[in-house]
Amino acid sequence: LVVTIALGCIGIGYAEDDKPVICMIPQIKGIDYFNACEKGAYQAAEDLPIELIYDGDTQGRIDRQIEMIETWVQMGVDAICVAPIDSAAIMPTLISAQEAGVVIVTFDVDTTEEDGRTWFVNQADPYDVGKALMDCLVKEKGEEGSYAIICEKLTDVAQEAWTSAARDWQEKTYPNMKFTEIKQAGSSQEDAYQVAKDLLKVYPDLSGFITVGAMVMPGTIEAVVDSGLKGQVAIEGAGTPNEVRAFMEDGSITYNVLWNPIDLGYAAIQVAYQAVTGDLEAGATSVVCGDVGELAIEGKEVKL
Repeated sequence: LVVTIALGCIGIGYAEDDKPVICMIPQIKGIDYFNACEKGAYQAAEDLPIELIYDGDTQGRIDRQIEMIETWVQMGVDAICVAPIDSAAIMPTLISAQEAGVVIVTFDVDTTEEDGRTWFVNQADPYDVGKALMDCLVKEKGEEGSYAIICEKLTDVAQEAWTSAARDWQEKTYPNMKFTEIKQAGSSQEDAYQVAKDLLKVYPDLSGFITVGAMVMPGTIEAVVDSGLKGQVAIEGAGTPNEVRAFMEDGSITYNVLWNPIDLGYAAIQVAYQAVTGDLEAGATSVVCGDVGELAIEGKEVKL
C-alpha cells in the first residue's frame, strides 16, 4: 500500500511487489537539518525494497504531526519514523499505532517513555553533546564568566538532556562559571533573536550562549552581531553546515557541535525496515545499517 499526504490531499496506490511502506515525519519540514535527514532516508530507500513517504508540517505543529500519523496508521502503512515535536503529547498516538501493528521508530528526539516506540535511533549520547557545548564555551571564554541557555522547547526530551548535561558538566568541571537562566524560543529564528536580545539586556556582562535547536543558533548569532558584540559573546550550538558556514567564516562563531543528520535519516529507515521484516527483534545487541555500518543497541535504543 502506498499513501501520499500533502496538505490534506491523500493519494492511495499499491506498492510494487508488496514492498513495505515506511513513512518519515520530521519535527519541521523544509529546514536544513531535517532536509539532511530526508536525504539520508531516500538514500536508504534506494538501497532497500521499500516505498518511502516523507512529509511533515512546515510550522512544527504537534496537532498536524499527530493528524498525519493517525492518517498513515488508518491507511495501513508498515512503519513510521518520527521526530516528535512534543515527546509527551504524541505518546498516546504512537502507542495506538503500535497496537495497530505499525512499527514506530523515533529519531533525533525520543518519546518520554519507552513504550511510545518500537525503537529509538539516538544520534549522539546526550551527555557528550552537553559536555562538548560547554567545553567549547570554556575554550573561547575561559573558566570564569556567565552564560545563558536558549532552547526551542523546554519539553523537548533531547534538548532537556543536552542542556542538563551542559549545566552538570559545568558545575563539576568549571565551578567558577556562572549559569544565569534558560529560555525557550520556540521553532522560530526570529523568536530566538528576540530572546537573545532580551537576555543581553538583562545580563550585559554575559560571556556566552549555549543554544540547542535548529532555529535557535542562527537567531542568537544575529542578535549578538546586531548588538555589536561579535567576538565578545560566544555562541555554542549544533547548527547545520549551511546555517553556520558564513558565521564561522566571518568570525561570528568559532565552534559548532554536530553529528551527521544524513546518517541519522539513513539509519532510521534501515532500522524501521529490519523491524518490519523481522530481521531486527527485541533483545538484539547490534544492527547492520547498510552504508552506516554496524550500530550498537542498548535496550530499545540504537546508537548512531
